[in-house]
Formats: sequence, structure tokens, C-alpha cells
Amino acid sequence: MVYTWRSNRWRRAGAAGWLLAAAACSEAPTSPSLAPSLSAVEADAGGAAERQAMFVSNSRKYADAGHRPGTGRSGSATLAIQALLSRDGSGSVDVVAGDWGGWTRSRTKHEGLAGGATLKNVQLKAFDPHGDLQYTRNWNQVGTQSVTLDANGLVRGGRAQVQGVITGADFARAGVVTVDAPVLLRPDLAVVSLRQAPRAVLNSAVPIVAVVRELNGDVGAWADCVLYVDGVESDRAYGIWVDAGGTVTCGFMHMFRRTGTSQFEVRVEGVAPGDYDDANNSAKGTMNVIFVRSAFFYDAAFEDLTFASTSSYESTWSYNEGRQGGEWSYTNETSGRTQQSYMYAFMPRAVSFPLGELFGRQYTAFETAHQVLFRGLQADWTYEDPYMRSSCVSRGFDQPNTGRGWLYLCSNQYVGEEGPAFGWTSVTYDRYAGDVMYASRGHSRYWDRDLGIEDVYSYNYSGQETVGRFVRYGLEYGFFLRVIDAGQTFTVNPFIALLPVEFAYQQPRTCWGWSEPWGSSNYCYESAFSGQGVRGMVYGEPSP
Repeated sequence: MVYTWRSNRWRRAGAAGWLLAAAACSEAPTSPSLAPSLSAVEADAGGAAERQAMFVSNSRKYADAGHRPGTGRSGSATLAIQALLSRDGSGSVDVVAGDWGGWTRSRTKHEGLAGGATLKNVQLKAFDPHGDLQYTRNWNQVGTQSVTLDANGLVRGGRAQVQGVITGADFARAGVVTVDAPVLLRPDLAVVSLRQAPRAVLNSAVPIVAVVRELNGDVGAWADCVLYVDGVESDRAYGIWVDAGGTVTCGFMHMFRRTGTSQFEVRVEGVAPGDYDDANNSAKGTMNVIFVRSAFFYDAAFEDLTFASTSSYESTWSYNEGRQGGEWSYTNETSGRTQQSYMYAFMPRAVSFPLGELFGRQYTAFETAHQVLFRGLQADWTYEDPYMRSSCVSRGFDQPNTGRGWLYLCSNQYVGEEGPAFGWTSVTYDRYAGDVMYASRGHSRYWDRDLGIEDVYSYNYSGQETVGRFVRYGLEYGFFLRVIDAGQTFTVNPFIALLPVEFAYQQPRTCWGWSEPWGSSNYCYESAFSGQGVRGMVYGEPSP
């Protein structure tokens, strides 16, 4: 699955204020230790890729800084051309009778204006960087709206001149249009680095991220970003856009189904308008896949983010030529650092209360973030009807040495006519720590001149919220959960690979409103967000 990140996905505010009813124990999970170092991540932690397109769909261009095609017009006839050169010296000139819409995700050129304008005759002249004519070539009775002309011998820094006879653009008349365009290098998309989990657990899906860069800087390109695992295609991002000189990331999640060492490769394929050098279009890596016993389906995530966010809003309204109305404005600023972790686990078996044991732990290679142990745990509440019995327990924590969060377990058993049918158990385990500064300013005013009323209110607030402590982390963040029920032990142990992120987005000031003879209203809004840190997610299935 190709994925994108969403900011602050895991924070759970409802757990504040609850206290754990049992002391944490020192027992460690029987699982592999976590990777302790961030060195592999820090080697490529510049974050240029994440700044580009974290919140932009692949289906549209996030920017287009490349050279534009040459265009010309004679009457209603329009001609557009683009001259491109490959590394092996081969060249081509794309010619369109109509407005050039650029190359598309389907790797076809815009076919020009509607109405059937076609190229009748085309002449190409190639000039070197000194302006000297290299050759002249002619194509007669072309009969299509666009054509790609073979133009070997083009030189970067030179120019191509195309003269086209266009029919169908201006009734029965033929238009003759001449256009010049510089000779440019084709886009060169390269997979410049890979970012991956330090290892994977059998039947778990872990992130594999490729950094793709356009190296030549003349024109951008569309392409497919494809993940292959052990030679088999695993996932594909269709039609990604990479701007001229730009950098983007392709993020994949792959579930590994066998232990040992797996080979993987990320390729950019189907580059439009063609790739300058195919030799750098891929990068390879290996993944060590280990076995860790699990009885649960699960997904888990961790984030450590330093961020700054601002937003402002203004509005006015008035009725009856301003005799009644109001105005409001506010500005909010939030900045700081947060750590958030989340795990949801599910197994297709109902447990019974009182539980023999419930042990939970969140940890890094360096320390324990949170830990708790319950024995003989009773349900907080039970719901029962003729078809289903549900029993749940909820424990929250808000402690200076751990943070804020909760641990929630619920057992559900359906009952059929012949006895118990099927059941399941779900567990949610969250943690939050943060040091966040808040600042808010606001003003409001309401008036009614007919009644002699005018109310004005303003506020200026600033504060700081400090919750828990920040834990040290390396390449991974781990959860461990053990449930003992009727002498049987059920465990889950996700490892979350942590990768660097850095991004920024902005919504420019936007205003809208309405106006009628009896009243009017106007609104304006703007916002900005930036952040950097590490993030990770993983999901998995029970072990065989």
C-alpha cells in the first residue's frame, strides 16, 4: 500500500485525568531488543523530500519550474514545440497543432484545441549554440494533430525551429506558423536513496521510502514509482510528478511473508516525456525478516514532532444598511514538541474476566516509556443481551514520569442457539507527552442601533502545557502486550521503524462573502504549519 502521513493522527485527549490502579512491574518482554542508533536515519535526514509533497496528491503538480514549450500563432492556427535531448545523443522534437497542455500522467501529449486542427506539412531546422544551421528536414502530409520528429544531432544550448502548415483551425484556410524553442535535456529521474525499517517481523507491513530526484533541471516528468520484493511487483504509485530539479518521496508499506533476507528494489518507470538516463532509475536494498510470536492483528504508530502552527480568521456581517451587524477576528499560535504513540490490537477470541494477567509496555532501545501490570483484573462494566456479551476494562494514566494516555481492553462473545458462536478481543494502548505553547488573541463586536445595543469583547491568552517526559529513541519504538486467560498466553509485539520527516504547508489568505440589498457578509481565513522530527507506523497479522 502506498501511504501518506497525516499530522497528529494518534493523539487521544479523552484519557486525561485517569489514574492507574496498579503499580508498574519491572518484568521485560521476551522479545528482541530494539535497534539503538539513529545513525542510519541521520545519514539522510536533510528532509528535502518531505518538504515537497507530503500533503499533495500525485494526481496534480505541486510545482512546475521547468522550461515552457515554444509557442506561436498565425490567425486561429497555433503551434507548440518542445526539443529534448537524451544522454546517448538522440533527440526529438514534439510538435502540437494547438495549445500545449504538457505531458500527462498517461504519458500522452495534450492534443491541442478541440475542433480537429491537424498538421499538414512540417519543416524542422536545427541550429547549434552559435546560431549556425546544422540541417533542414521536411515531413509532408502528416495528417495528425501532434507528431514526434526524430532529430538526432541536436546540441544543448542550440535551438530548434519548426514551421508548420495547420489545417482545420480557421475553416478552410491553412495557417503557417513558425516557432523557435531551445534544445533541452530530457528529465533525468533518479532514485537517490532508500529509507527503510531496520528489520521486519514476519506477517508485518513496514515502510520502505524512496527519494526520487530530477537531476537535469530543464523539465519535470511524470512516472510510476514501483516497489519490487524478491523480483515480484508489490506496490505501485501511478503518475507521480517530479518537478525540474525537484525531489519527492515514494512511500510504500510491504507485508513480509517469509523469514530470512528479502531483496527489494524501487524503480521509476514509464517516465514522460522520456528519461535522460535509465541507468539511475532504481535502487536496491535488503530486509531482514524475523519471527516474533503474535496472537493479534495490529497497527501501531509513533511520532516525535517539533512544530509551529498559526491560523487567523476574520468575519463581518451587517443587515439593514449597517443598523445591525457584527465583526469577529481571532489569531491562534501553537508551537512546541510532542511525542505520541498508539497501538490497536485485535484477536478473534474472546477472553474472560477476571483476567489472569494483563501486562503492557512501551519502550525504546534506551528506556521504558510506560509499563503496567494487572493480575486478577475485573471488568469495569458488562453488557449482555440474548445474542452478545461484552465486557470491558479501561485504565487511564496522566503521570509526570510517563505521560498521558490509556489502556483499554474489551472482550465480545456472540452466542448462537447452540451456545457460543464466535468472539473477539480488542486492545488500545496510547501515550502522549508534550511541551506546547499556546497564544490566542480575539476580538468581537455586535451592535443593534435600533435597540441601542453594542457589545465588545476581546481576549489575549498565552499559556504552556507540559505533559509527561520525552523518551530517547533510536531506529525503532516498541510495544509489548501479554494477556493470560484460563492458562493460555496471548502476546503482540510491534516494532515501529522511525524515519525522519520535515514538512511545511500553508493556506494563503482566502476571502469570500455575499452581498444583497438587505445585508452583506465577508470572511477571511489563513493558516500555516511546519514540523520536523521522526514518524513511523506498522501493521501486522497473527503469526502462523
